[in-house]
Amino acid sequence: MTGARIDRDVIRRRLGHILDAVDVLSEYRMITVQELTTDVKRAWAIERGLQLCVQAVLDIAAHIVAASGSSVGDEYRDHIVALGQLNVLPAEFAERIAPMAGFRNILVHEYLDVDVNEVHRALTDGLDDLIEFARWIELYLERTDP
Repeated sequence: MTGARIDRDVIRRRLGHILDAVDVLSEYRMITVQELTTDVKRAWAIERGLQLCVQAVLDIAAHIVAASGSSVGDEYRDHIVALGQLNVLPAEFAERIAPMAGFRNILVHEYLDVDVNEVHRALTDGLDDLIEFARWIELYLERTDP
């Protein structure tokens, strides 16, 4: 690595936040799109939990990429894709989850136009990706243990 040193504590703290949030969000996996539409409090809680998870993924990706000394584009998704190029994540997995960066942008910047179907999909299908991401990052940290 030619960049700054990886701060394993920072990464592991964010991994812990992801896994804690996934535990909470898992309780809502059986919620229907209709329930998300009508129960605003739950919808907001779920959206916020998903946002925090994705932001932690992006923070971890940016940290590792910066430490590697690699140059990537300005888009958040580019950092996730770069993790595949750096063999931190399998490249196919990195490409598959990279769109979560766009979902985060919608939650943060276009919050009035959030598609409840996308929130439901992220809740029912995306939590496993977050767990897999955490597993790959932990394996990377073990592989590169100083």
